[in-house]
Amino acid sequence: MSDYFDELEHGLRDAVRRRAHLPWYARLRQLSLRHPGLAVLFAALVVATPTVGAVGAVSGWFGQGKPDIYYPASATSGLGKVLTNGDRLLPIRVADPDGGPPWGIRLVHTTRGATCIQVGRVENGQIGALGIDGAWGNDHEFHEIKPNDQLADICGATDAAGHGFVNDDAHGAPASVDVPLYNSGGAPGRCRSPFADPLPGPLLNGRKTAPALKRALKRAEQRRSRDSVCPAGAMRMVFVGLLGPDAKSITLLTPSGKTETERTAGGVGAYLVVFRETESNCTDFTRTPLMGGGNRLMGGGNNCGSGGQGDGGDLQGPTAVTSVTYDNGKTCSDLPSPSFAAAYGKFTAQSRNEKHETAKQARARLDTFLAAHDLTRRTWIDAVIPSCAPVGWVAPKGPKITAAQIKSPLKVTVVQAKRYCNDGPPSEAYKGKTIVCDDSIPKGYLVLSYLTPATPWVEVSFVARQAVRTSNSWYEWQINSPGNGGGQGSRIQTNVRRGQRISFNTFLQNWKPGVYHGTVSFVQNAGRNGPEGPSLPRFDGSIVVGRFSFKVPLHH
Repeated sequence: MSDYFDELEHGLRDAVRRRAHLPWYARLRQLSLRHPGLAVLFAALVVATPTVGAVGAVSGWFGQGKPDIYYPASATSGLGKVLTNGDRLLPIRVADPDGGPPWGIRLVHTTRGATCIQVGRVENGQIGALGIDGAWGNDHEFHEIKPNDQLADICGATDAAGHGFVNDDAHGAPASVDVPLYNSGGAPGRCRSPFADPLPGPLLNGRKTAPALKRALKRAEQRRSRDSVCPAGAMRMVFVGLLGPDAKSITLLTPSGKTETERTAGGVGAYLVVFRETESNCTDFTRTPLMGGGNRLMGGGNNCGSGGQGDGGDLQGPTAVTSVTYDNGKTCSDLPSPSFAAAYGKFTAQSRNEKHETAKQARARLDTFLAAHDLTRRTWIDAVIPSCAPVGWVAPKGPKITAAQIKSPLKVTVVQAKRYCNDGPPSEAYKGKTIVCDDSIPKGYLVLSYLTPATPWVEVSFVARQAVRTSNSWYEWQINSPGNGGGQGSRIQTNVRRGQRISFNTFLQNWKPGVYHGTVSFVQNAGRNGPEGPSLPRFDGSIVVGRFSFKVPLHH
């Protein structure tokens, strides 16, 4: 393949990994391809009678165990706390391949305006996890997942009418549903997926990694070697979502290549699909047609056992749901047309065979192909991986905040030291106070060993001119590395008072000399992207609070 397409692919891959949702990257997701495999295990939206047999790890009725709480929710931070009478069990029951309690969904509404769903096994009207496959010491009991267990949440956008919209999938979800659902089995007491990709080696993109990263990889590999591998057939692929009250049914593509139609439930367009994960069918549902089909865009491996990916309010692949039918009879598909998919496959195959064309020739050939299909470089991704926007979405109302109303002076501090220390718990250093400790280590502090010598530390603080009261609004920052070296950033995920001084801070890992440019901005309302939508100043509709720049290394 020419250097041009190699560079283009690298940029697309980097956008996915950084969740950098530029307008034409906004729906850069993988597309499910039809391929034979095990049959999908799902049920009509009625209560399925669980079978109890000696199949797999599930071997008997489940007594009541202690509640499954990992991370209690806060009323003023994160996604918020579940409102009083703000949760209900939806009438979806999906049979599990090995029997036992069926799968179901709980719908919750929170103090920070989030609409969330929680997936688990259903027993006696409760959502919970099972003590099997290493979870809960294999006690074969049912452990309720409380509504305010924040790690159990899959949250999306809430419109002005209070309707929720979210689509999500989990690869390598344990049949035990041990929270968090998206964990691939790395936590103590939880088995790990036998299909997960191996950890990266000491080389990344052909360059040597920092010694600290090598040590971190080694420690991670040691931890994984201590984790037990889940029994055969113990992993699940889960597809779940809320399509809104106008959605009446979905069409599913099963791993066997067949299609099925199911009605949505609960008056909120809820759907749930569960099937046993194998190495082959997981790969089928994590592929993309970008840059030649297969999974090359994501680095050549597979996403089996690596967690889930959310679409916010839009339905987009890779997913088992291929189309939605609404109450007005209209339908929407997240698959490209067969004719365009075939044409694009031929184009990418030719691109791989072009070994000697220049970047100019490659761009010209791409433009010729796009023009033949009435596309531009900004619209071709949407044609390859189309999406279904929420139907019935009611846009939020309220005064529009201007740049003048949000602008605030920034206080920027850059420190470059040989050694940093923190007084937080060893496993949660971010909770403590970080200081420079080049001369000595104060009592109660520990050295942050994962930092390389002279790692820069950056803090930016400012006075908030507008309050934040929901999970759909936030302050964010982004630091861009010199040249085209990518960047890093974060957002404030708590309520903010007007006039409150808030700050962002970070270490510049693997830094390189040069001038760094940063932006602090404000998202008034993320709209249908929801609280887990993109966070990238200039490209997510945010308003600039201020800009800053600094140069490293520092010269004293």
